[in-house]
Amino acid sequence: MRVTHGRVKTDRPSNQFFMNERDLAMFSDPEMQGLSFLDPAIHVSGEQLFAAILEAENLVDWLEVCLLNTRWGPQVT
Repeated sequence: MRVTHGRVKTDRPSNQFFMNERDLAMFSDPEMQGLSFLDPAIHVSGEQLFAAILEAENLVDWLEVCLLNTRWGPQVT
């Protein structure tokens, strides 16, 4: 199975976290960006996977506090 990022939008800055160095270099070239049949593939290393999981856990921790404070009011610890 081949999973891609989809079209790389050049009109706004983006951080393609799961794009490898070769694809990053290729899609930095203005001539390559316009090719409609090329979509950068997603490449996930173990290190990147664990970094993404950690960021998701951080988001959940922050969101849980916000939701609890909204529902029950700020908690004094």
